[in-house]
Amino acid sequence: MSVPDAKGIRPTGTSELVLWIILLNPFRFVRQFLPFLCLFSLNLCTQLL
Repeated sequence: MSVPDAKGIRPTGTSELVLWIILLNPFRFVRQFLPFLCLFSLNLCTQLL
């Protein structure tokens, strides 16, 4: 599976753009959304308990 160069990347919508950002910067995306995921999991655990 070959990765297209910058000229081949033409997102048609916001979802495609977000998808490309996630694919190109997975660690940055995870690091940015990790606090939200932690808070969500904590809320879920407290509701279950």
